[in-house]
Amino acid sequence: MRRIASLVSAVAVSLLIVASPLFSAGKPMEMKAQPQRKDECLLLARNCVDDIYTVQQRIDRLRKEIEKGTRVYTPRELLKLNDALSDAYRELSDTNKGY
Repeated sequence: MRRIASLVSAVAVSLLIVASPLFSAGKPMEMKAQPQRKDECLLLARNCVDDIYTVQQRIDRLRKEIEKGTRVYTPRELLKLNDALSDAYRELSDTNKGY
């Protein structure tokens, strides 16, 4: 009886060791939704080294981020993004005046 109890305990421990990475992964793959993240480069109005965009691409990115709304951004951050969008539209119109 003692041997069976120790065998069951050993099997249970080995199952926990094998299953622990699965539990730490969180939700199952089909239920896992992509979390919406803030775009820090747009929010902080700084140029990130990896992000080189035209004015139109910047406008598109800003609009997408603003569409996320208060699910992702605070009202103050949304105001900053709207100000950046206005600046980008101004910049676009200034470049178009030269033509």
